[in-house]
Amino acid sequence: MHTRRKVLGMLTGGAAVTATCVAWMASSIFSDEEHTIRFKISLEIEADGKTFHGFSVIAATKARTISQTGRIMFVEGEAVVVDLEGRGRVFGLLALRTEHGRPSHDSLAMLPLRVFRSRGLLPSYRDFKSNPEDFDFFEWDSIKGITREVELSPSEIPFLIHFKDLGDPSTVESIDPNAMEHALGPGVRLKKASLRVTDESQEERLQDVLPWFPLARDKSLGAAANHPVPRPTTAAPPLKFVLSNHHFKMVRR
Repeated sequence: MHTRRKVLGMLTGGAAVTATCVAWMASSIFSDEEHTIRFKISLEIEADGKTFHGFSVIAATKARTISQTGRIMFVEGEAVVVDLEGRGRVFGLLALRTEHGRPSHDSLAMLPLRVFRSRGLLPSYRDFKSNPEDFDFFEWDSIKGITREVELSPSEIPFLIHFKDLGDPSTVESIDPNAMEHALGPGVRLKKASLRVTDESQEERLQDVLPWFPLARDKSLGAAANHPVPRPTTAAPPLKFVLSNHHFKMVRR
């Protein structure tokens, strides 16, 4: 168990807050007990017969509230960037892809738990002999002992995007991982997406790749390009008005 005392920083860009986070924010106090894991998400993309790689190391922390009954989850890390040379760059964001092809409201904090639990690699509740209220921490800490790399299924792959013009955030387009050629042209496909636990350090790359990042005051990509925000309708808004800082990077301050 890794315990340390820190003040919880705000997620860059006001990331979507889970129900447990809302409960924690209401009390504004949490204990000094934190359980952090680091995991590495890797993407392998084939373009024009060549394979290109990109990865990001993400830290996910589960902390106990001062009441001992509440939990808070938060994430630190950046989007995956894969440089396809003449085909541009692909970004794997800090969100998953919904069945409707939109970025999910959940961050990647719980992805390791989801992935390893579905593969039967985590301990069973029936085998836990201590306080039942602590099983979630026991299960979370068990992730650290998993050394194998796990290939991600389509529903576990980060939301993929590219920009027609890297200098213009409003030119963002989503990429279907099962049909990358629709966005990037023929000869491009996702070969592999994987996750593994790691102790590697995190690196900052986005500001070297995206000249406009980070966005001011967490504007959407479209608003940052001074595009008028569309009036609310029953239709899903354009992607450029959905994505903002926290889809690309989350930090603790």
